[in-house]
Amino acid sequence: MPQITVRSTSTRLAPQQRERLTQELVGLMVDVLARKPESVLVGFESLDPQAWFAGGKAPAAGASLVQAHITVVEGTGDAQAREQMLQRTTETLRQAYAPVHGPVYVLFVDVPAASWGYNGRSVAALRAQG
Repeated sequence: MPQITVRSTSTRLAPQQRERLTQELVGLMVDVLARKPESVLVGFESLDPQAWFAGGKAPAAGASLVQAHITVVEGTGDAQAREQMLQRTTETLRQAYAPVHGPVYVLFVDVPAASWGYNGRSVAALRAQG
């Protein structure tokens, strides 16, 4: 049920590159956070390069601003796993979007189990059901 949303000012990733990046990110969710691959959603959002700045500066021609939000149910992964996920996701995004302007921001977004719906039921209800 976790989601990774990648936002970037870059439009240069071809569909095959996005597919490869998706597989890499899903692999990280499996290897680092022990998520089931079939439950991981990955999405890409394009940002207007004229509307986003890092350090008060617009990206140089050909450079990308990149960020990712990793949305998970509260309690997913311990501190060590999360640190590893942050590092490996950053490396993966840097390689995919090179050159990158400024830092790559990767944020964990924790959602309470009672607030995350899956096929019409909350994760909390599904867990209680067994």
